[in-house]
Amino acid sequence: MSMIGTITAFDSNAEDWGTYVERVELYCEANDVADDKKVAVLLSVMGAKTYGLLRSLLTPEKPADKTFQQIVDILNEHLNPKPLLIAERFRFHKRNQAKGESIPEYIAELRRLSEHCQFGAGLADALRDRLVCGMHNESTQKRLLTEKDLTLDRALNIAISMETAAKDALELQQKTMECATNKLSLKLERKQKCYRCGKMSHDANDCWFKDKECRKCHKNGHIERVCKMGRQRMQKDRTHKVKRKSATVHQVTENETNTSSGTDDLSCLELYSIKETDRRVIWLTPEVSGVKLKMELDTGSALSVISAADYQRLFSKIPLQSTSVILKTYTGEKVSPEGKLPVIVKYKGNQQQLNLYVLGNGGPALFGREWLRKIPVDWHTIKNLDVSQQVNNKETQKTLVQILENAEPVFQKGIGTLKGIKANLELEENTSPKFFKARPVLYAIR
Repeated sequence: MSMIGTITAFDSNAEDWGTYVERVELYCEANDVADDKKVAVLLSVMGAKTYGLLRSLLTPEKPADKTFQQIVDILNEHLNPKPLLIAERFRFHKRNQAKGESIPEYIAELRRLSEHCQFGAGLADALRDRLVCGMHNESTQKRLLTEKDLTLDRALNIAISMETAAKDALELQQKTMECATNKLSLKLERKQKCYRCGKMSHDANDCWFKDKECRKCHKNGHIERVCKMGRQRMQKDRTHKVKRKSATVHQVTENETNTSSGTDDLSCLELYSIKETDRRVIWLTPEVSGVKLKMELDTGSALSVISAADYQRLFSKIPLQSTSVILKTYTGEKVSPEGKLPVIVKYKGNQQQLNLYVLGNGGPALFGREWLRKIPVDWHTIKNLDVSQQVNNKETQKTLVQILENAEPVFQKGIGTLKGIKANLELEENTSPKFFKARPVLYAIR
């Protein structure tokens, strides 16, 4: 006759003795084991370690001479000594919801801890109170505190519903962003400018200027207005100026220009920043998913980012989500974030569900414009907004006064005159004159 199920040897690290005895009794019941055979079954399946312990406790008597209940009670008294009531209740009331732990998992753990607390008829009230006081979601906690005559079942229904709604809303927001990304990408493709003349009404292959000569670089295929020679020269000058300053790569700025890579990203983001030695940094400390995170307020940053090191140190329990955002350094190199985190951000009474991006070689954490749109900052309370150097040195002021006195005629009212100087304008040969309309007079001097 085949037996139903199997019973492994007792392992105190996997279960307690009471649970093991319950499984043995169910095994005997399922296989119609007679009462006089239960002792033999229990002694056979408990394992060599537990059987040796039982023999030591019964010496000089033998385990087979005892009844089933006597064996259970002897081992239970040894393996499960009666716990202290105050200590058990202390553990129960100190248990808070862990990060990443759902409401059903939290209430199940509370029920396990209440086993030896002897709450009796007040068990439901104790579970309700610990559930409300120990949960980490502040909005759900406030919602439950406003309920009159709140029961355990009612509290569980509200908490689970709000938790599920928050997860579904986050998923919907991510899908909406993906749809908006595709729409914007198609829109940018349709409105791509002709690189020959700069207009958007036709394709470059149909452009009237495809065989014309540029008057700036004297090459065929485009006109002066879209010539790249001037742009490259300006870019070179700008790069030269930037290199004279100490630069650190840590800022993200938006660039809505469509790239040649054909990616379907919402935008190609540039990753660069110029940090001067006299720059005064503005720091904020929002609560990000329960962690007080010191972040640099950066209105030039399109996204809020942290380094991979900060992610491993503070948010490693939150799984990274994939992202299609592409970052571009000042030198044109493309960098892909390692991923993004859906986090709950709290600051000055405001709470929002936002995304935090992780960079492999990032610098300090940045509080960018994406977060500023959802979490406004009180600029009146922020210190050190003035990053310009104040002239407080007496020697500098003395030099300034001396310069103003020596050049006093320059600052007199009216139009000045340059006397005794002749100017010579050198023009290129065969230069065609160009007509420009008169520039308007500045409003301040009208």
